[in-house]
Amino acid sequence: MKKRIPTLLATMIASALYSHQGLAADLASQCMLGVPSYDRPLVKGDTNDLPVTINADNAKGNYPDDAVF
Repeated sequence: MKKRIPTLLATMIASALYSHQGLAADLASQCMLGVPSYDRPLVKGDTNDLPVTINADNAKGNYPDDAVF
């Protein structure tokens, strides 16, 4: 009986979380919540030869080891 209690508890928690129709119906959008979308064209060619643009107040690089910005 002791082994079934955590499984029962996990099942009850999962059913409580996903019992709402709005939440269960739109699970794909929940998984992508907070993930930024990429709306630029795909990169062509060797990506290591292309320049890198950073938006930062301060940037310092120690090529090829690290960069702080």
